[in-house]
Amino acid sequence: MTPGVGILGTGLDVVDVEAFAAQLNEPGTSFARVFTARERREARSRAAAHAPGGAGSGRCDPGSDGAVPCREAPGPADAN
Repeated sequence: MTPGVGILGTGLDVVDVEAFAAQLNEPGTSFARVFTARERREARSRAAAHAPGGAGSGRCDPGSDGAVPCREAPGPADAN
């Protein structure tokens, strides 16, 4: 890692959320070891905020072309 550089790169993984959630809940899954406790807390918090009626509900609205335009959401660095 280069001194003074905090992020080497970023990425985006597109997944089927329902299928991924089911995999996370499988007994004996390795995901419990992959994600830190903080990552799991942040994911639960964000999911609750974006659930229907949650603090972030309505953030994304389907456009006429089927796309879902969203405002920029705060990332992990913003949570500090």
